[in-house]
Amino acid sequence: MAAGLTKPLGVFCLLLLTTGAAPARMDFGQVAVDLDGRGYRLEIADTPERRGQGLMFRDRLPPGSGMLFVYPRSGNYRIWMKNTRIPLTVLWLDADARILHRALLQPCRRDPCPVESAPAPARYILELPAADFDRFPPGKRLPGLLSPLPDRGAATAPPAGSRRSAAAPSG
Repeated sequence: MAAGLTKPLGVFCLLLLTTGAAPARMDFGQVAVDLDGRGYRLEIADTPERRGQGLMFRDRLPPGSGMLFVYPRSGNYRIWMKNTRIPLTVLWLDADARILHRALLQPCRRDPCPVESAPAPARYILELPAADFDRFPPGKRLPGLLSPLPDRGAATAPPAGSRRSAAAPSG
């Protein structure tokens, strides 16, 4: 790249970041699972980059779809709705796929965005359409969620409370 183009390109990139322009859509693996007698197709957010992107900048989440955030070990993982355009049912689950906490979260339209977390360490976070909130009460176990997932016990978790791209706030 020519030296004269470096500064204008940097300013352009900074403008994109500060205006909330949507980044290129990331590829997510998908799995089909049975959750409480209903089929779902879930995208899997299993890397810091995928967890960082989450469902941001999406205009819709069809019924029967969602995103599963998979962490290498249980921890205090938090969610925020920055750049998330759709309301979501968010479920925090333990390593046995038991729902620890649930929240019905709305798109964030102010800064800073509120952050939500579970009262106990979670291994998974499941984001579903807002209409699914009443189907999944705390304490319910979702064993169908675990069947398509490989064992992740050997990996290391990002530090609890770090920025969304590492551990937490999601969209």
